[in-house]
Amino acid sequence: MPSISVVVISRNEGSFLRRTVDNLIATLPSDAEIIVVDDASTDRSAARLPRRVLLHRTPGLGVAKSRNFGGNRATGDILIFADAHLGLD
Repeated sequence: MPSISVVVISRNEGSFLRRTVDNLIATLPSDAEIIVVDDASTDRSAARLPRRVLLHRTPGLGVAKSRNFGGNRATGDILIFADAHLGLD
């Protein structure tokens, strides 16, 4: 099976980030890599993510550069980009 990396970009996403991450954990294979790029958030939305998540903080790169930043750190065979507000109920 190919390995999967999901890169989630976040900037001040509040509780949406945690819901998105929780939904990814619930639906992805257990060995999938989840990378969160917190792009200069000031709301502490990335402060309490599960240990499984690889968190990188950037100084305000913007969406495109943050995606590239996360993608360059991904190790999976399949790379998926997601916004932090996908975890809507």
